[in-house]
Amino acid sequence: MVLEVVSTSSVNKDTVILRELYAAAGIPEYWLINPLGGRLEFDILKLSRGRYSATRKNAGWIKSAVFGKSFRLLEAPGDQQLPQYELRMR
Repeated sequence: MVLEVVSTSSVNKDTVILRELYAAAGIPEYWLINPLGGRLEFDILKLSRGRYSATRKNAGWIKSAVFGKSFRLLEAPGDQQLPQYELRMR
């Protein structure tokens, strides 16, 4: 499992280049968090046949095959200059 957080300087690297490299390395799950654009995006990408596809969300929860649990990422109240997030698990 690999987790990447997209930043303004790494959009292409995190969403295209590393995605391809992790797939080639056989990483079973690629967690991608993108806080840019005014909307928090959280995806768990599952490797199948050498390519990643997004795991379907169920009411905002995403099941991880690696951990056998479901996860949800939420924005937490906090300092507006330094956003905070909360990863929930069930």
